[in-house]
Amino acid sequence: MPIDTKNYKWLDKLGTLPRMIAEARKLIDTYEHSGATNNPVIMDWAKEVDPGGSDGYTADSIPWCGLFMAVVARRAGKTPPVKPYWALNWGKFGVDGGQPELGDVLTFIRTAADGSRGGHVALYVGEDASCYHVLGETRPTGCVSSGRRRTASSRSASRRI
Repeated sequence: MPIDTKNYKWLDKLGTLPRMIAEARKLIDTYEHSGATNNPVIMDWAKEVDPGGSDGYTADSIPWCGLFMAVVARRAGKTPPVKPYWALNWGKFGVDGGQPELGDVLTFIRTAADGSRGGHVALYVGEDASCYHVLGETRPTGCVSSGRRRTASSRSASRRI
């Protein structure tokens, strides 16, 4: 369950936010549609990121954390990595950030039972003793929100631009 975005009202008091955080906050509460119907907003993001449709993003049921990040990056004046739909490709974005700071792009690795690897990408907002707090598309809710995401041991990269 995503953390209530009211917990992040402190961001409003910071003044000028990192551009990607500012753009991402505009998209909070965007949800994918369940079933065969797609949210036209998310599908328009795919057209915005890949006008020719060559990357094959065809449904909002496909994990869209990378798509979300690509839209946010472009709207913030940044260039997304090649094949931005793949979360772990965001590990090539910008430069190594070391200890995460507000607005850094975090990638996370998960390993399935069969040994295959998958990933997740989101923007760093903060952390507590056990988890990072990030802004991005979340599963299983399929919405843009602020929430807790994985432990430090699953983080593969912190990227800064």
